[in-house]
Amino acid sequence: MSASDTLDRKYALRLWKVLEGTAACVAVALWVTAMFLWMYYDSTRPHVADPGTGRIYQLHTHGSIAYLTQAENFRLNALMLVAGICALIAICIEAFVRPFRRS
Repeated sequence: MSASDTLDRKYALRLWKVLEGTAACVAVALWVTAMFLWMYYDSTRPHVADPGTGRIYQLHTHGSIAYLTQAENFRLNALMLVAGICALIAICIEAFVRPFRRS
């Protein structure tokens, strides 16, 4: 291996490490935001369904049921889905990139 190859390899590994860290941080931030929004919806949304206003989506929180609109339900589920995808990306980078490193 030449010096150029070593530098390219170090740069690529650093890039993967930054991508992994970024994906993990985004996953945690989105998950915390989703849980905050979940608790906010539970404490501020009605506990009785109202089909006239579109509040038909149930949000179960340890025995407490709040009813959300379609937009609120989508927002909450989208946050959790994107957080899960970011976490999966970080896990895949950790699992599949690290074994190829040379000491």
